[in-house]
Amino acid sequence: MTISVPNRPRIAIGEIAMGQRVLAFSSIGHALMHMMTAFYAVIVLTLAIAWGQPPESLLELYAPSAILLGVMSLPAGWAADRFGAPLMMVVMFVGLSLSSIACGLVAEGDTLALMLALCGLGVFGSIYHSAGIGWIIRTAREQGHAMGVNGLWGSAGLALYGIVPGVLITLASWRAAFIVPGIVCLVVGAVLAWQIRQARWATGRCRRRPACSPGAASSGGSSPCSPSPWRSKASSGRR
Repeated sequence: MTISVPNRPRIAIGEIAMGQRVLAFSSIGHALMHMMTAFYAVIVLTLAIAWGQPPESLLELYAPSAILLGVMSLPAGWAADRFGAPLMMVVMFVGLSLSSIACGLVAEGDTLALMLALCGLGVFGSIYHSAGIGWIIRTAREQGHAMGVNGLWGSAGLALYGIVPGVLITLASWRAAFIVPGIVCLVVGAVLAWQIRQARWATGRCRRRPACSPGAASSGGSSPCSPSPWRSKASSGRR
């Protein structure tokens, strides 16, 4: 009796490399999101001295941002499904960077402007878990390993939210503690946008693909049946 064993699909090396880049950008975004949505709790101590105001009153300015960080995750999830996770990750990086830089450029004593800039951190920070985590799940070959790596970077961001602003305040000022991470975040967003453009997925939206032939999934290299890591949705998603 002859038993036929189906051929396992071969994964192109290029697709593996692209998947690793997806994991890298998503993990960096996880770290930056956690750091930049939490570092105000450290910066506010120096800001209170510089502005001559009690720290508890300045800390209250972050309350709307904390609320937006949770509430806006719902529309962020809809936007990730509609426009694609890659594009929404770029929006997150750029939005976090501009909001953080705006915090560092507010006039002394302008609490309203500071509160609005902090709200930007909450709004754009809410994008990550809806877009970044879903992006990894849809593209990773080994999802458990990928989520472990991503979680490690998120924990690193929480660990750095006290270290990074503390160092920048010591070396420069509280303004630098906002502006420097904002510039780093902007650079990462620009690199991601360039990567998406190179992959011809400028919007990251899932487009219609040719129908798969029975043997296409088992053929080597890239095929219409093999999902691209830069796609926002799996190939079996909604048409």
